[in-house]
Amino acid sequence: MIPMTTNLDAIALALPYMPGVAILLNRNLIYLGVTTRYAELMRQPLDFFPGKSFYDVPILGNVDCTSIFDILLHNREEKIPDIKFRTKAAEFTYVCQGKAVMEVDEQVSGLVLSLENEPRQDRVFNFDLAKNTHLEDHLYQNDERFRQAFEHSLIGMALVSTSGKWLRANESLCQILGYTEHELQQMTIQELTHPEDLDKSISLLSGLGDGSQGNIKLEKRYIHKDGSVVWVMLASTMLKDRKGGPLYYVSHMENITNRKEIEDNLILSEAKYRTIFENVQDVFYQTNMDGYVTEISPSIKLYSGYGREEVIGRPVSDFYYYEDDRNRIVELLKLEGAVIDFEVRLKTRDDQLKYASVNARMIQDQGGQTIIEGSMRDVTTRKFQENALKALNAELQESNEQKSKLLSIIGHDLRNPISGSLQLLDLTLMDYESSSATEVHTYLSKMKQELSNANALLEDLLTWAKAQFNAFNFNPVYTDDLGSMVRNCVEKILPMAINKGVGLFLNIEQGLGITADVGMLETIVRNLVSNAIKFSVKGDEIILSAFKVDGLIQFSVKDQGLGIAADKLEQLFNKNVNYTTYGTSGEKGTGLGLSICYDFVAKHGGELWVESTVGEGSTFHFSVPQPH
Repeated sequence: MIPMTTNLDAIALALPYMPGVAILLNRNLIYLGVTTRYAELMRQPLDFFPGKSFYDVPILGNVDCTSIFDILLHNREEKIPDIKFRTKAAEFTYVCQGKAVMEVDEQVSGLVLSLENEPRQDRVFNFDLAKNTHLEDHLYQNDERFRQAFEHSLIGMALVSTSGKWLRANESLCQILGYTEHELQQMTIQELTHPEDLDKSISLLSGLGDGSQGNIKLEKRYIHKDGSVVWVMLASTMLKDRKGGPLYYVSHMENITNRKEIEDNLILSEAKYRTIFENVQDVFYQTNMDGYVTEISPSIKLYSGYGREEVIGRPVSDFYYYEDDRNRIVELLKLEGAVIDFEVRLKTRDDQLKYASVNARMIQDQGGQTIIEGSMRDVTTRKFQENALKALNAELQESNEQKSKLLSIIGHDLRNPISGSLQLLDLTLMDYESSSATEVHTYLSKMKQELSNANALLEDLLTWAKAQFNAFNFNPVYTDDLGSMVRNCVEKILPMAINKGVGLFLNIEQGLGITADVGMLETIVRNLVSNAIKFSVKGDEIILSAFKVDGLIQFSVKDQGLGIAADKLEQLFNKNVNYTTYGTSGEKGTGLGLSICYDFVAKHGGELWVESTVGEGSTFHFSVPQPH
């Protein structure tokens, strides 16, 4: 049987209620209890005896009391000597009967002595532990309850001696460690404890033994029979005798190996996540639905200049360059629950613009609250590259359009006058002898006109091509007499005005100087005045003006010609539209002149614009900024 308490404790509890004269001693012959009758004979209270030595009671005669214990210890069938006691009232001689008390480890822990006065045979008390019904029932009930709990417990249970020897082990413990109970009884806990846990285990168990600790609870490792490591939650206490001396450990062990593996995996997983979280270049973040940052990875420092601690707790709106980006991403998240590669513009600590690609989703946290979590990637470099690529594509497209325009002009506008001139030349040569001088002069005059037109077209074409391909060297210089420069430029085209009967007048501010590229400025003036002459009729006037206005020189060329319809004004400076029309005398234009003017004005940092009314004429303005 496996007792819940020691047999000595059980007997000591029952002894005061037993009839007759009997005493209970431990191995050292120390009183643990007596019957009430014995206490009365000795004229002492019941609590007088526990803790006192058997030799503290006066004994007459030469009885060797230790021989009694020796006889009982070895179960020798010898007569136990009579014992003489001297009390305060009288002397008594008792016939002694005895029985050894055995514990769970089959060691003798004490003895029970039954003493009877020899002359009074009718009062003889034969103290046989096995036949004492009250004590036997008490012990049996305790033993059976503990045995049932011990053997059928779902957790491991063991009784371990103070030296660490396994005394008893239930089936659950045997399954945990892989050994049978018999195998365990041949071993010690020191042999099965993991070496790294041994010192701590011994220290704690020693605390139980010396009473410095009431009980212990710890996680420790044992070595399974197959060599694997078994984690257990160990709860242990020390069972003591009535005097507080240690008897053996009572231990409970729960197998927590699976739990420890899960914990280790979680720790490893958390460590991996933390490593990724702290070292990844992308920025991971979480916000609540109120828009406040609740978590963000340290990589935000590289991205924005803000430390992680500076960002957490602040509203995300603090970091958007444009609030509209924030509103759009929130609306999309509420609508679809997630966004992928959503481009936003954020600002750094020093208010620089950063482009970011955001992947985000709405989730429920462990508390059931809706939060937003996601990642951001810096795409500023990519964005700039995309913009550069778009600009390059636009430039390439423009170049292709310019090439197409150039080919169109060469193929049509330039070929026609040359072809016409060749036909006139053939006609003249064929009819030379039969043609009059007047007819030949007419043919040659027409040829001259066609070739002049072709030459003008070619000049415009070369100038335009140079402008489009940045072949001009922009070299602004200061000219102190703008009026003289303009007059020299206009004199070259004055015959055109005279031939059409158009008046050309200059209105230049006196003493006005200018800083500009002279060649480009003359080209602008010549083209604008030529266009004005082209669309004027006999008797019209053209006024070329130049004045200084707010740090720039503003020019204007005003005519009284046909004017330009409102729907055509927008096409004049559109590089994608080659707008051209015939002049009042049938002059054919190339559509390149205004494009050249626009580019040359832009080179100077100025502006070119037009005001026009159909039937009343047009005024072209352009400005040339001046250095301070």
